[in-house]
Amino acid sequence: MFRVDVGRYPTQQEGLEALVNPTQSAPNWNGPYLKKESALQDPWGNPYLYQIPGQHGEVDVYSLETTRRRAEPARRRMSEAGSNGFTLLEMLVVIAITAMISGIVAANMERTLDALELQQNVRLLQADLRVARATALRTGKSVDLEATDHGHEYDWIGGSRFLPAGITLSMSRPFVVYPDGSVDAPPIVMSSERRSHALAVDPVTGGVTVDGQ
Repeated sequence: MFRVDVGRYPTQQEGLEALVNPTQSAPNWNGPYLKKESALQDPWGNPYLYQIPGQHGEVDVYSLETTRRRAEPARRRMSEAGSNGFTLLEMLVVIAITAMISGIVAANMERTLDALELQQNVRLLQADLRVARATALRTGKSVDLEATDHGHEYDWIGGSRFLPAGITLSMSRPFVVYPDGSVDAPPIVMSSERRSHALAVDPVTGGVTVDGQ
């Protein structure tokens, strides 16, 4: 929701602290966006690391403690070997295991960020659909919302809303709200590379529901 309110992710200088504490560089800040400040720490009490732009997505949020702790048994084995040394095969196994663990952590974090970004854009579309209906009722004129540029953006009364890379909006025809508040809504699906959400709009009340929410 920070990205929805402010229009961007926290800068490197702001860091993840911007999710719980207001910052002068984000005048539209409307947080906190986390219930507890302790959510900024990993299970071992160390702060999560934040990088923008990220190497695996727009941003990277990760913990080095997971990799260090999972690699500890291998380190102990190497230490116990002492003057006896260890074989090249053992060294290669340790390197391969460490690389595999790092890859798993990065992949899990990338999936989490992908889900959060898709959820934020679905909520933004929900809000736009509600605003479109309210505008039609207030002005007495029909309002429509239409996916354009192969689903990478949509046009409505607020102008063009550009979706982040990797997220698309699928609509077979324009979404239309009539002056009496009734709605002609096609099937609406917002998708990322890994998942999708279908939005359903009640044709009478204009209520918007999302699968899985």
